Amino acid sequence: MTERELVERLECLEGAHRRLKGFAVAPLVVTTALVTMYATQSAPQKITAREFDIVDNSGVQRMRMNVNGINISDADGVAREGLVTDTDGSAVILLLDAQGVDHAAISVSPQGAPAIRLADSQGFQMNLGSTGKVNFKAGTTEKTSAASIVMFGKDEKHHLIWQAP
Repeated sequence: MTERELVERLECLEGAHRRLKGFAVAPLVVTTALVTMYATQSAPQKITAREFDIVDNSGVQRMRMNVNGINISDADGVAREGLVTDTDGSAVILLLDAQGVDHAAISVSPQGAPAIRLADSQGFQMNLGSTGKVNFKAGTTEKTSAASIVMFGKDEKHHLIWQAP
């Protein structure tokens, strides 16, 4: 190899090196610019949506938030807990079994009447706090106080079994 060929080859390598440095620096500059742009943007003040679904790594829906309330599901996607607004305007927390049947509820009516309801799989129910109790003789529904405990039978008419006070 002659001296001239060696010089030409060295100049070619130096040019390739300059181009390689340029290709390496350009993405770095672009990335820095993008990160700076996104880092200086403020978070949105408001997000508007009708529904949000939160899924686990398997894609199973574990939580749903919508205008009807919030439902939390188990690993199989079965709703197990809920925070809802009832048809009468009461705020209600529901605890459900693996079949989606609610057996416990904590609620507060729009008027501020609190209640806890427990029900078993046979249909028996116990209410602690304010609840509607049907007076079959008078044909009316009476509201109990927050200091009451009422137990109902599992029959169709939901007959009163026991009450205090």
